[in-house]
Amino acid sequence: MKKIFGISLIGMLAALPMVAAAEVVPGDPGSTAAGAAAANSAPKYALAEADSAVDSNVATAGYVKGAYNAAIKGINAVQNEIDSATTALNSANSALSAVQSSLTSNYATQSGVVNTVKAATTSGSFTGATVAGNFSSAAITGTVTGTASGTIPAMTTWGSSSVGTAPATAALSGTTISGSAAGSMTGTASGTTSGSVTVSGYSAS
Repeated sequence: MKKIFGISLIGMLAALPMVAAAEVVPGDPGSTAAGAAAANSAPKYALAEADSAVDSNVATAGYVKGAYNAAIKGINAVQNEIDSATTALNSANSALSAVQSSLTSNYATQSGVVNTVKAATTSGSFTGATVAGNFSSAAITGTVTGTASGTIPAMTTWGSSSVGTAPATAALSGTTISGSAAGSMTGTASGTTSGSVTVSGYSAS
């Protein structure tokens, strides 16, 4: 009986390396957990070096669990980084949306400016403006009422043929006059202005 038991134990020990090198069975790591442990630093971890003296030994369940946990912590660390990046991206998207909303609500659009200014009117006043210019061949017409005085050529000395001048006056009542004039003018002016403004478009720089 002891002999049979000894032979069986030797057989089991010989088969153990085969068990350790058994084919991996596909499976799911299990349910996820929000607070699962993660590696302190984002992975990359150094690889374990091959060692022919021990690599054929049987791995304990604790060793396998440790290797599994180390790998999962690395995966969790990467997931944390992804979550942080996602949070930052969502925050940036929210900020961008707020800016776009502000631009839409608070800033002028081309069509809004055009429609607003298109019907605008202007008005104002001015005083003390200087006026200067020249004129020629200006037509003069009108009527004159009053007394006109001047001189007329006349013989002023008896017995002399020299022509002199003598004063003369005339009463004018609604007398029509016409003529032309040329010259220059200067002066000042004051008044009011009014008008309208239209805008077909604008461009921003």
